[in-house]
Amino acid sequence: MRRVERPDESSSSGGEGDRARPADPARLPARARPDREPPRTLAAPRVTTRELASASAALTEAEFAETASQRFLSAHLAALRVAAVVLACRATGRVGAAGPRDVWQVLAEAAPEYAEWAGFFASSSAKREAVRAGAVAMVSAREADDLVRDVGIFRDLVARRLSGAAARSEVS
Repeated sequence: MRRVERPDESSSSGGEGDRARPADPARLPARARPDREPPRTLAAPRVTTRELASASAALTEAEFAETASQRFLSAHLAALRVAAVVLACRATGRVGAAGPRDVWQVLAEAAPEYAEWAGFFASSSAKREAVRAGAVAMVSAREADDLVRDVGIFRDLVARRLSGAAARSEVS
């Protein structure tokens, strides 16, 4: 997950007059204002189509993986990539953010319509880490297959919202 710089954290040439000052919210771009409600549609930057394709590739890899643990790990990776697409469209940074945060927590805050999905995938994060560490027997074939299916549904939902946002922006 990449860190989003707040306007008052931008680096500069280092001169005396270049010191970062807290930004006046009225002078921030509309999308960066802390009082602004996040949009309900996803505005699709061009990079998101590549990222969504990357998520689809990870999902395809999961579908064809030989073991349940490989399917589970690849599916979880695909879910993370889909979440990254949503966050690329939505996340604006957080005032006072210190240190890394869980992607599922950020997703639920930045795109509340995906909060249930975020909770679902967050609940399997500990198992993913255990499987990555070698506890491959922790995941059954059924559980891996269910995760592959659920990630596909999540990806398709995000893709539909992206294509709907793109179609609306072409019309206007």
